[in-house]
Amino acid sequence: MKRVFFVLLVFLPFIFFCSERESEFSDAGTDIIQAADVISDDTGNQPLFSRLSASGKRIVDSNGNPVRLRGFNIGGYLFLETWVNQIDHTTSSRAYKFAQSHIYKDEIVAALKESIPEAKKGDPLPNVCIGNGSGWLDKFTTELKKLIPETDADAFVNELKKYPTICDDSDYKLRGLLAQRFGIAARDELLLSFIRSWITEEDIKWISAQGFNLIRVPIGYRTLTTDEDAELPEKLTYNEPVLKAIDELLNWCEKYGVYAVIDLQESPGGHNDYSDFKGKLYENEKMQALTVELWKYISNRYKNRDIVAMYSLLAEPFDAPSTDARDVVYDKIVKGIRENGDDHLLVIHDGFKGMGSFPEPSKYNWTNVVYSTHIFEFDATSLSAYQTLISLYDQIYSDAQKRYNVPFFIGSFSVIKDIDWAYEALSELVKWYEKRQYHWSVWTYKRIDSPEAKILFNHSSMWGVRSVLKSEFERPDIYLDSKDEIKRKFEKYREVVLEPNQRMLDILKSFQK
Repeated sequence: MKRVFFVLLVFLPFIFFCSERESEFSDAGTDIIQAADVISDDTGNQPLFSRLSASGKRIVDSNGNPVRLRGFNIGGYLFLETWVNQIDHTTSSRAYKFAQSHIYKDEIVAALKESIPEAKKGDPLPNVCIGNGSGWLDKFTTELKKLIPETDADAFVNELKKYPTICDDSDYKLRGLLAQRFGIAARDELLLSFIRSWITEEDIKWISAQGFNLIRVPIGYRTLTTDEDAELPEKLTYNEPVLKAIDELLNWCEKYGVYAVIDLQESPGGHNDYSDFKGKLYENEKMQALTVELWKYISNRYKNRDIVAMYSLLAEPFDAPSTDARDVVYDKIVKGIRENGDDHLLVIHDGFKGMGSFPEPSKYNWTNVVYSTHIFEFDATSLSAYQTLISLYDQIYSDAQKRYNVPFFIGSFSVIKDIDWAYEALSELVKWYEKRQYHWSVWTYKRIDSPEAKILFNHSSMWGVRSVLKSEFERPDIYLDSKDEIKRKFEKYREVVLEPNQRMLDILKSFQK
């Protein structure tokens, strides 16, 4: 999930006259195969899954029965966004940690609380890394110098500056720091220990038990390789232990009746700016060739796995300079997969250029495709704002889907804030998806809200369906912990108890009623 948002500066008058067009779609539910409807083999053990395909606006099984896909993104897992799993510190959480043994502990904590005055207003902050980076540090320094001698304040802040934050929506900084400290082989060993701990069989079992039948699995291409990380990689050397972990994940999905979407969050050369450099995929033919190679490799491994519902080819390709540049790259990937004899559904994301920006599938002879977008409205600050947005989007999406005649997938969405109106907005979104029979996966399944941010800024969020921390959490310190200590803390993630945000979960499950 990239922190991308769009603000409607003017609400066009026509949106209030949008027709509901209920007759285009039947009410969701009665003719749709659910997770519990999967068929068991003769032994009653492992469910048998049908290869999914597109039939007009619907996704269907091999018998032509419509299948609705609803579930969760598995964030922070194979694309280790540190703001999701709280690996290492934000600048403010490190300051809080250092304060605990400092002579000016009380003053430092007081300055931390004053560094974000808007946190006192009661409207939860949308930021994913609260109190972070050089801009925040300047504010904190100003407050600290009001409370302690200037030389002592400067000494404390200069100590913080030795540890540049790696809190991010990318794992590039994390991977780089691990490789710098311990080497590439140790980097991969440590990250694998985390991967095997963040998501386990119990998670897939829980998702199925709640009545959901889909996980979307964001993957960074770097996670699939054992190479030295580079902005423009020369080659791809595949990481077999990680691929075996994905195999195991798919086995759990088969066991519990949960389809999986394999999603490429970051491609060679980059199709977005997740790793803090502009995506160069669209201008670099070598990076395009590596991306096609990567998808062929994934296809060779999983083209016979029916539990894989879809391949999501490029998540949020918003660095594309134009829709044509976006679609040319998509076409190369689609053709590479199809030439590989793989007929999986392929997810094409709009890159936030609009659901009306896609090509007609016939333009490129695309078949079995699903068109997708993500919905994150950071500047929507009321229920009425969401209702207005939904009214506008409903007409645009409906008109576009009529034209393309393909299924639509809201691959990632959140209303972000842990506040009453946001829960009502979430309910409105789910009702809209269900009315239009869009497939959907919420962002994200698990997220640890920063304990320090709760103490300092009273911060909580609606980012994670399971986010209520009910156990001890030992935050890995990638700068200061030893390799063995980092590995121990990574392995302890499987013991972290994150209970569901029940209000959020109930809304997401409302389609079952």
